[in-house]
Amino acid sequence: EPASYLNFCLASDGFVYATSLDRKGGQIRKLNSIGKNIFPEHFYGERSFDEAGLPVDPKFEAIAVDRNGIVNVVDINTGRIYQYTRDGVLLTVFGLNGNKKGMFSAANGLAVDSGGRIFVSDYATGTIQVFRPTRFIREIHSAIGLFQDGRYEEAEIHWRNVQEVCETYRLAYDSLGRIDYKADRFSESMESYFLAGNKEGYSLAFVELRHEWIRDHFAWVVLAALVVLLAGIQAIRRFRRYSAENVDRLARGGKNP
Repeated sequence: EPASYLNFCLASDGFVYATSLDRKGGQIRKLNSIGKNIFPEHFYGERSFDEAGLPVDPKFEAIAVDRNGIVNVVDINTGRIYQYTRDGVLLTVFGLNGNKKGMFSAANGLAVDSGGRIFVSDYATGTIQVFRPTRFIREIHSAIGLFQDGRYEEAEIHWRNVQEVCETYRLAYDSLGRIDYKADRFSESMESYFLAGNKEGYSLAFVELRHEWIRDHFAWVVLAALVVLLAGIQAIRRFRRYSAENVDRLARGGKNP
């Protein structure tokens, strides 16, 4: 039997986003008009452990998507709220089960508004908590929205602001690598991709940088190739002449030096 769906919502982009218990195909789904999932298929969230030390997979009881395509899901087992991009890239994790402010007993509902606030309902306590985005998250959301609209220069400013708050935020380096790549700044793109740990992006930028170097130095490359070719021809001729002289000397009874 197929894995059961837990929750769904209709986003502003016209797609149906849903959560399920399918660990193999991915617990987050983005369904098009024919019901096909176009969200990246891999395991989402983090496994936790119960009191007996047994692993417990996340159970995304609710899902909500904002106007920038940011996907929010809540794990009822741990009280953690995960934020992903529309490409399935993790942005942040916050929340926890407990009895203090900002914690949950059984978070089972999510909603988002145009200001980026997240509303979380808790059926065990009968309460609704509201979370307001920090400056750090606002910068990330703005950068993602601008990048998706093709406004790369404006998105770069926000990613730089993200780096001022957290220099180790890998998504900022990865996004700056893509921005530099699109702007033909391949050396800077390689550096950003290296810091992001993106091997594929680094390789693509390196290939373009190599092509650019060959294109800019094509005349010198051709000249160097001709010099090497001529030197090789001369060396072969000298070797053949030297070999022929030795053969003639041996034929006349001489000694091979």
